[in-house]
Amino acid sequence: MKRGLIALLLVSLFGMGAWAQNPETVRRLRQHAFLLASDSLQGRKTGTASADKAAAYICSQLAEMGAPSYTDSSYYFPFTYKGGKKGKNVMAIIPGSDPKLKDEYLVIGAHYDHIGVKSGGRADEDTIFNGADDNASGTSALLEITRSLLAHPERLKRSVLIAFFDAEEVGLEGSSYLADHCVVPFDKVRLMMSIDMVGYLRTSGYLEFMGHGTIAEGRRFLASVPWEAPYGKIRLKKFETAIFTATDTRHFAELGCPTLAVSTGLKSPYHKVNDEAEGLDLEGLSYITDYLSALIVQAASKESFAASGELASIHQPHQENNSMVRFGMMLQGGSSHLQLPESDLSGDRRLSYGLLAECRLRPSERWEFGLGAGYRSTGSGYSHTSSFRTHAVEIPLRIQRNATTVSLSSRLNLSFGYYMAPYYRYVFAGRTNSRQAAETASWDNLLQRHQYGLALGMNLRINDFLIEYRYAFDLNPAFASGFQSDYGKAFGRTFSMGVGWLF
Repeated sequence: MKRGLIALLLVSLFGMGAWAQNPETVRRLRQHAFLLASDSLQGRKTGTASADKAAAYICSQLAEMGAPSYTDSSYYFPFTYKGGKKGKNVMAIIPGSDPKLKDEYLVIGAHYDHIGVKSGGRADEDTIFNGADDNASGTSALLEITRSLLAHPERLKRSVLIAFFDAEEVGLEGSSYLADHCVVPFDKVRLMMSIDMVGYLRTSGYLEFMGHGTIAEGRRFLASVPWEAPYGKIRLKKFETAIFTATDTRHFAELGCPTLAVSTGLKSPYHKVNDEAEGLDLEGLSYITDYLSALIVQAASKESFAASGELASIHQPHQENNSMVRFGMMLQGGSSHLQLPESDLSGDRRLSYGLLAECRLRPSERWEFGLGAGYRSTGSGYSHTSSFRTHAVEIPLRIQRNATTVSLSSRLNLSFGYYMAPYYRYVFAGRTNSRQAAETASWDNLLQRHQYGLALGMNLRINDFLIEYRYAFDLNPAFASGFQSDYGKAFGRTFSMGVGWLF
């Protein structure tokens, strides 16, 4: 009986020990986070002296714990981006212990840069974006994860590349550069994990992993290390979905590497000056550090760790459709009014809207022609008391000059174009209204059924998505010749914005 109780007590103590708070870990996390998010580092903006100080601090901590640098001489991994701007990643590497698996790699990253200081602020207001959660929290966690891995390097069969990324806030530049100029064989990278904004566990109530669908049996892998912290839970998403809050996993994922983005969500004051170290949940950050350390050991020691072959839709490369003939749809909305050239007055603006289908012929990259047909409604006030509206079928012939397509990434292509488009419009319904008389029944005797004009416009194509601005002016009067306006002839004018899609 005694032996049974002793065994039960030992098991309980072992289980508690796995998640017991280590005061030294919490102290070091506090030290890292409070220094990186201090006012003295002025928001750690890439290319500034404060970012250099943050990088130097990370290097000093790696050297203190005996982390091997990724080269023989330095932790720094400098890079150039956007026309000559400079950044520097900080990297260490822990060699694997298995003769065969040590040639495979895990890349574990966290960005240390932030967005700097608010310009134009008052002298008495806080202008420093301290970036405690974003991402002093992830940087601090990665430093302590590195320390934990170095304490027992024999557990790591695969090698682990530790990467503190610069220039994340200006477009994921540091991680993208590493993916394109990897210091280890890229085809041997079995997992890339980004730790970004992990300082609000108690507030959010979860630690989220996005991307397990990119890993073969990814859900089972994440379940292999149980979450036994006293609060919070694990939340899983098969793929990353957020385009505008992408993290450093992006370019690795685009190149086919399995990725996991780890976060406690956007519960902190995201990109606000009050994202300060006092708001961090350091106890929760300690639990997260321990959990990720165990998970990384598991990933580094599994006999087989492979990609699933699946990618998030936001990471799939865009295949440019260079077909000569394509079809498009465009929804347009804006305003229309009458121009009265024989008067000093103009008609009052009214809502204009339309839907256009178009067949596009593109014989070359620079030139494009489109024949469309669609519905358009225009209107205007044309005196102090009267207004009119028409409903018409419109047939434009577009002649467009395109700029060269620019590829911002493997999944994002931009093209700008400008065009002219003569059009014919058949008015099949309409009405005139007067505040001084009943609705005019014989509107068709007053309004032109056959109208023609010219549209000028420009559009931006983002992959297959279109954004367009259009100005159209009728070349014949809106009213039939038998109608004598107090202001003479009146010509329709239309301004509109459109959104559309190419098929």
